[in-house]
Amino acid sequence: MTRLAIISNPLSDGNSGRKGIPANPDRALLRPDTLFAAPAALEELPGVLHGFAEAGVEMLAIDGGDGTVRDVISLLPWTFGDAWPTLAILPSGKTNVIARDVGGFGHGAAGMAHLFFRLDNKPLRFAERPCLDVSWIDDAQHQHTALGFVLGAAVYSHATQMAGAWSHDRGIKQGGAVALVIARMLAKWRRGDATEGVAELSLTPETEIAAPPAPHFLVLATTLDRLMLGLWPFPKGGRGGLHWLAMTAPPQHLVRNLWRAWRGKVALGEGVRGGRAETLEMRLSEPFVLDGELYDPGIGCVTVRTGPTLRFLVP
Repeated sequence: MTRLAIISNPLSDGNSGRKGIPANPDRALLRPDTLFAAPAALEELPGVLHGFAEAGVEMLAIDGGDGTVRDVISLLPWTFGDAWPTLAILPSGKTNVIARDVGGFGHGAAGMAHLFFRLDNKPLRFAERPCLDVSWIDDAQHQHTALGFVLGAAVYSHATQMAGAWSHDRGIKQGGAVALVIARMLAKWRRGDATEGVAELSLTPETEIAAPPAPHFLVLATTLDRLMLGLWPFPKGGRGGLHWLAMTAPPQHLVRNLWRAWRGKVALGEGVRGGRAETLEMRLSEPFVLDGELYDPGIGCVTVRTGPTLRFLVP
């Protein structure tokens, strides 16, 4: 029987009520020989994952949102070495973009029951996705690395900063709040208020010569196959494991490009660059976002690469 472990984020949005997985679940709810941990702080996560690796865990279920998935996979190289476990997602966060792409089992006791049923009723199905490997150097010359799936900057970072207050004040989940903030700023741009959300940055794939920073409205990169709301704003062309988009400011033909994004047919030109790549070099002075979390770029040089491929159990 596959050795399974569940790591639960007790602070995830979906775990705050009675339907979430408690920090100490009744063992009767768990599959026999299942390991379970709900670390109360991020600092406890490395030790928990080390323990799972030493116990021979082959499948790791992550109960949380995109940020929890990011925190867990970023530690896999240091805890599991080269023998990474297969992952399963129990989506319980404010945003669950990763689960929407690779598949999620639901959260709480019902999600666990769904996962156990799938494990015990073969054949199993899997999805594979490479992750983003993001590295930067802080002002103290320390190297930082994080693994994730969706990176954004400029208006995306601005919207993420504002969305915290929106979601708290209005009871809206963060993903919906980000969408509403972006919609609000798009309306301002349409009225001629062309300042909010603009960031000075450059984004350069490995096949191009680096350009100096210039005003940008939006930067996105992902290794996923689907995003939220059916949007796919990435132009076709290029080769590599990640999709990227850079839209200069002021954005041209906003309505037309938004319509194209919903149809997956964003075209190059008119201030739009993008496609596929293996490596992107980004220079910026404003924070960037990786799976919902804002990061200070330090000295401003951020490298985004196609990272290791992870395997996910499909519901």
